[in-house]
Amino acid sequence: MGQLRDQKAQDTQALNSLLHHQRPLCLEVCCSPASLLTKHVQDIAGESAGQRASHWNGYDVYKRKGLQKLREYRNELRPRHLWISLESRPWRRPQNLNQRNAKQIEELEHKRRRSMIAIRGLMNIARDQVKDGGEVHWEWPRGCDGWALKELETMKRELNMHDAKCDGCQVGSRTPDTKELQYKPYTIRTTSSAMAEHMTLKCPRNHKHAECLGGNRTGASAYYPLPMVKRIVKVMMQEVALLTFHDLLAKHERDHSLSA
Repeated sequence: MGQLRDQKAQDTQALNSLLHHQRPLCLEVCCSPASLLTKHVQDIAGESAGQRASHWNGYDVYKRKGLQKLREYRNELRPRHLWISLESRPWRRPQNLNQRNAKQIEELEHKRRRSMIAIRGLMNIARDQVKDGGEVHWEWPRGCDGWALKELETMKRELNMHDAKCDGCQVGSRTPDTKELQYKPYTIRTTSSAMAEHMTLKCPRNHKHAECLGGNRTGASAYYPLPMVKRIVKVMMQEVALLTFHDLLAKHERDHSLSA
């Protein structure tokens, strides 16, 4: 029994090495300590395959020191996929509508200036990621005004990114109390054409949607539903497996030419 367990562990280690060549599959930025995306990566490919970086573990993207620390960490890990889900609240439309006096307007402007520090820093880290041959994915709500920022438009053009529009009801987004489907539209700006294709999922408009607001629904809606997570990780794994296949094929061809 012990030998069987050891062999299984060796097989898992060999598979993990084959899939991501000792590089983590995904580094998730601006996430919770218990984010499902990283957990699912770890469950499938091993604990080292999924890493998190956020304010709670020392990577505060709203401070230049935190951004520099994150940049160095990413350069050290060289993950295959970089997933960014920066807080979008300063750029959400309800935030604009709720600003009725000078103090509220100034508070919003302060939050946006703070957010811009993070956005510009994360753009530089995204550039590093692409130069390293990795993929970048930036997720925000579809109705977020931040998508219109010239900085994010520049990043999209510069890194040749695509926008995947995913309706939450198509990936298992439900209210925590009544389990009704929620519309909750996501946009994922990604350098991966495969991610863009597989995560573009539009609601067919043949069912009702429950409101995301009210009770504990607002907080729960901040987390990705498990079916969505599984779909994202599946695309990541398929892309890495394809890259591995091409690497092995190229190595075989080089070895064959040397021996000819």
